[in-house]
Amino acid sequence: MFHFKRRTLWIIIYITIPLILILNSLGPDPEESVVVDRQAENTDLRWTMNELAPDCMDGCRLLLDGTDFIRVSALVSSVPAGAEQVPDRVEMSFSQRAGYAVVRLAFAPTETLESQVIEFLRVLLPQNSSPRWVATGAVSDRFWTALQNLNETSIGAGRPIALSEPSALTVLEAPTFGTSEQLAYLLWIEVLKQRLAGYQVTVTWDHRRASSLIRMNTTLSADVLYPVTDTEWQPVKDAYLAAAAQTERSAEQIHRYLETSLLYDVPFDFFVRQSARLQQITLSDINQSRENTLAQIQ
Repeated sequence: MFHFKRRTLWIIIYITIPLILILNSLGPDPEESVVVDRQAENTDLRWTMNELAPDCMDGCRLLLDGTDFIRVSALVSSVPAGAEQVPDRVEMSFSQRAGYAVVRLAFAPTETLESQVIEFLRVLLPQNSSPRWVATGAVSDRFWTALQNLNETSIGAGRPIALSEPSALTVLEAPTFGTSEQLAYLLWIEVLKQRLAGYQVTVTWDHRRASSLIRMNTTLSADVLYPVTDTEWQPVKDAYLAAAAQTERSAEQIHRYLETSLLYDVPFDFFVRQSARLQQITLSDINQSRENTLAQIQ
């Protein structure tokens, strides 16, 4: 991770923000970061997912006991195109997900720094971009209200979100996120990756559009899309179940879950119920996903 002096930061922002559109055409789910004197965060802290109760009535806000850090995501309908100076001791990153531009900030809050962050966002975020907010950690009522007020007061310039056609030898479209079909497709892709393991094939997910894409640096033939057996797919399911059974998550992971919840309009307990959803996937579902892939390459 790169660290920059404050006097050169405006140059970096000026270069990186307009280049987001170009960088997004080069690979899946890219993220550009600028880090300025970030204070150390206790990354060992964990919270149990089923004990959390985020407020997602208007955006998503979640207080995390024990942390003195704040994470904020602004989901906007156009890409910020300004050249604003990031406040000291604030980490900022950009990405595109599910058809939105996502601006992320992370910092250890003080009253002064919170005010600086609000002013920075007011000038950075495109006017009339209707930001949707995710804020986690030590989020005060005052700061949360100030974030929501930015929906009407942001004055920044913006660029339309534009993505080039995906370039890969094979591009597959996954079912809609949040559906049982999407989860089955995820497991099927893991099975397919195992089948291709000896061929140095790169399989990447691209989540920048409303529908996620799978990109491969090889062509697929029907020869590798033969029916899946219980023996082949059960180890994949077991591995996912083992991961889902670990219910404690870091502040960063929880924030990303809430961000995904807002982006795809799924409830937070969608992630809490991962084990139950996995248990419902059958071999027939996996083979239906295989047939979906076969239809896409023909």
